[in-house]
Amino acid sequence: MIRKQLFIEDFGNITLEKKSRQKSLRLRIHPERGIFVSVPLHLSDSEAKKFVIKNLDWLKSKKSQLEKNKNIGFFDENSVFTSREHKLIIERSSEEGIKTEIKNGIIRIFINHSLNIKNANTQKFIEKAILKALRIEGNKYLPTRLETLAEKYGFKYSGIRIGTAGKTWGTCKSNNFITLSGRLMLLPDELIDYIILHELCHTVHKNHSKKFHELLNHCTNGNSKLLNKKMKNYSSKIVPVC
Repeated sequence: MIRKQLFIEDFGNITLEKKSRQKSLRLRIHPERGIFVSVPLHLSDSEAKKFVIKNLDWLKSKKSQLEKNKNIGFFDENSVFTSREHKLIIERSSEEGIKTEIKNGIIRIFINHSLNIKNANTQKFIEKAILKALRIEGNKYLPTRLETLAEKYGFKYSGIRIGTAGKTWGTCKSNNFITLSGRLMLLPDELIDYIILHELCHTVHKNHSKKFHELLNHCTNGNSKLLNKKMKNYSSKIVPVC
């Protein structure tokens, strides 16, 4: 894949991604990656630019929406965030700095009264505390679920690690070592299974070939496309409910 920045007058930069398997021009909006255009490898940058300009009004409305969304999602004392086993509670404290305690199903954050809770470092601290709790949950649930699904469909893998990286839900290395994100614990059961099966299928097929998708579709009872579509409704980003 070739990735570069495409400058559009009266708009700004858009990420251009050229892919060998891309069959047509496509504009996409992602809550974290922003706005980007997927382009078949054989098409020129000028053709991609014409396509973007043709859809400029739509892009401007989406850009405005994204910028508004950047101003929401801050954690504060009134924020609601729950996972399968944990609930977030943020309290102001007279103690210096910011501290966390994860105990009895509570992610408790103590923040000094003088600190700006919307400060980027403070928000990052809260996110890390939540990710720690999700890793705890993931270590309790995901290895067992991986083993169950592997046995059910006859897959072999060399090991498992639970991480919290935000870019992927899971990975499978060439030696069939699987990494699953603790962020999976924010998904419903059927989508957790879908991601696990996706990585297990990579123990057989190391790419996203036709055979890979046929195998994944078989393991999901013919529902792989539907499940993939449902995944688009979820983000791995850690944000409060309100």
